[in-house]
Amino acid sequence: MLLPQLATASSFVHLNTDYGVYGEPPLPTLPAAGGVFLDPAFGTPIMRVSDQQDGPNNLTAYSHWPTFNVDSTRLHFSGETPTLYEFDPETFTLGEKSTLWSSTNLNWEDSVWSGIDPDVIYARRGLELYSHNVATRETTLVKDFSTALPDGVSAGHLGHMSRSLDDNRFAFMLRSPGPDYDSLGYIAWDRGQDELLLHQEEWIHAVHLDKSGEHLLVKTGQQGRGVIESRVFNLDEGQQFDLVDDAPDYSPGHYDLGVGKIVGTDNWRKSITIRDADTPHESDVLIQFEDWKNGPVHLSMLGDNEDWIVVSSNSNEPVNNAFDNEIFLLATDGSGEVRRVAHHRSVFNSYWDSARANVSRDGNFIAFTSNWGDSGRRDVFIASLKSFLYGDLDNDGDVDIQGDMLKAFSNFTGPGDFQKTRAEGDVGPLPGGDGDVDSEDLMIIYREFTGPGSEFGRLGGAAEAGDPAVPDLVYDAATGEVILDADGSSILAYVLQTTSNGFLPDRHTTILDSVGTTSTSELSEFALTPGSGSIGAVFPVGLNLAGLMALLSANEVILALGTDPVAFDLVVVNASSPEPAAAALAALALAGLALYGVRRRRSPRFV
Repeated sequence: MLLPQLATASSFVHLNTDYGVYGEPPLPTLPAAGGVFLDPAFGTPIMRVSDQQDGPNNLTAYSHWPTFNVDSTRLHFSGETPTLYEFDPETFTLGEKSTLWSSTNLNWEDSVWSGIDPDVIYARRGLELYSHNVATRETTLVKDFSTALPDGVSAGHLGHMSRSLDDNRFAFMLRSPGPDYDSLGYIAWDRGQDELLLHQEEWIHAVHLDKSGEHLLVKTGQQGRGVIESRVFNLDEGQQFDLVDDAPDYSPGHYDLGVGKIVGTDNWRKSITIRDADTPHESDVLIQFEDWKNGPVHLSMLGDNEDWIVVSSNSNEPVNNAFDNEIFLLATDGSGEVRRVAHHRSVFNSYWDSARANVSRDGNFIAFTSNWGDSGRRDVFIASLKSFLYGDLDNDGDVDIQGDMLKAFSNFTGPGDFQKTRAEGDVGPLPGGDGDVDSEDLMIIYREFTGPGSEFGRLGGAAEAGDPAVPDLVYDAATGEVILDADGSSILAYVLQTTSNGFLPDRHTTILDSVGTTSTSELSEFALTPGSGSIGAVFPVGLNLAGLMALLSANEVILALGTDPVAFDLVVVNASSPEPAAAALAALALAGLALYGVRRRRSPRFV
């Protein structure tokens, strides 16, 4: 099932929608920063953003503080210093890397991207609020709150910043001067009117505006039966609602806010709830878990489409229940619908090991932190919910002959490290690249072929297993000759690989007007027009069907542009002893030969 549209004009990856328990497979080997791999359980593309060059401790801030700017063209994280990356949301690639700002006095953790300007991020220092333009590198004072607070307030620092989507309202905790930085209260400020809308003096844990700037959630830091855990203010109406931890309110624990909405965890019912900020005593359960593991659950409602939130659960135990150690999407309509994204692979030992996943405004990307199996370091990763045509080398929205396939043909290198880029045809292994343009890259581009234009109309389709349209690989055990028979279909490309270096490349004959690889471990050809026939006595002699199957570690043929590879039907002739189905195949009198082979439905695929 396709993921419901989180933002317009995007195609999305397929995500699991069930409540099954998915164990964590062996850890994939991580690429360098900028490299992309697939989550082994759910198949979601994941980019590694930081690596050893950034130091051992790279972090996203929190699930309600955005990693991405308003249009997903920049992102930031904390490494050795606050780090800024250019980001291409159309190609899922990192761009130029730089420091976020030159000043070491601006606070990174609760810095917040502008809701309207992709170049601007807000940060605080002491009692001052600044806007920083990452394009011009200019930092501008927005407000010095030391002159706005009532006389006698001894605050030395702002904290826990949030803002409305229009950048007009801001909220902060007030903290004492260092080294204690004790909580002293909180304020809400209207920028347009330059007016404090609210100022309260009490110890609190956190404070956060909703996206409209009309509602303020205050977390008291207190828990227990009958204890007020949260306060909700309507800043325009002057209303205050106190919510108790247990029944009847089931105050939100970990939380995020949308436009007039509050989502939160409910420790009493092991659930996630949603409530209207105007009637916060009433809540609806969105999902109930079998078990609250021994780690936090974080929520992100930063996407413009608030029909879905991002949930990240954390633990230091193996997966026992659905959604353990996982990032997933949860519908906010009460249907219980989910979309399973990835295992974050972070073992929860302390707060900074939690994933703290946050979603981009367009809903296409999820940034998170992971220590990758308790590896001794922490890195930032991005899961992509948007599907990409990796074969679209010229980034024009299609995979065609002129702009993509011919470019890959002209840059064909065969296997090796030739420093080739995606734009030159290095698209595999999906979805990263390995420095060459070889048969794997061409196979991907063939499979993704759409033809020119924005509508991805596929050409043709792979025949089902056992269909006579599936091409045959006819092997002569007496001579080692291999005939690739189109069998009523067509052959545009093929790949034969072996791990035993058992091919005889000097005997290879091409059947396609093509590029390809001829070696002891791989025989492959790729062309834009079909062909068939003998590729020569390229296999060792004397194999039966079992031996032929053991020889081939990869056995794939492309029938038409835009179709997935299928496996050849394997046929053995002139074997030293009949195969089990020889009599039936002889009745077919394939190619006029006296057959003692067997046609199998489909060979194993080991790719």
